[in-house]
Amino acid sequence: MNAHPEFAARAIAEIAGATVSRSAGGKPVRGDRAQDPLVAASGALKGVAASLMKIAHDLRLLSSGPRCGIGEISLPPLQPGSSIMPGRSTR
Repeated sequence: MNAHPEFAARAIAEIAGATVSRSAGGKPVRGDRAQDPLVAASGALKGVAASLMKIAHDLRLLSSGPRCGIGEISLPPLQPGSSIMPGRSTR
């Protein structure tokens, strides 16, 4: 209300020049209303994140120790040697 009369037109021109997106049909507010693609992308990312968390928790539970967990997944013992040169004997 207290801005210069040409402030909106100048601001829109600057933003349009700096970004790839353009206003739809010359109406700058119209492009701000449709957030459906962003909501869909957010929902998809949240779904993927939930699936990955479930996989991680299932692996942690299945590979937990023999005393207090399921212990269905057993990894082979580590190779002999140090962390600098794995596979080399330390004798």
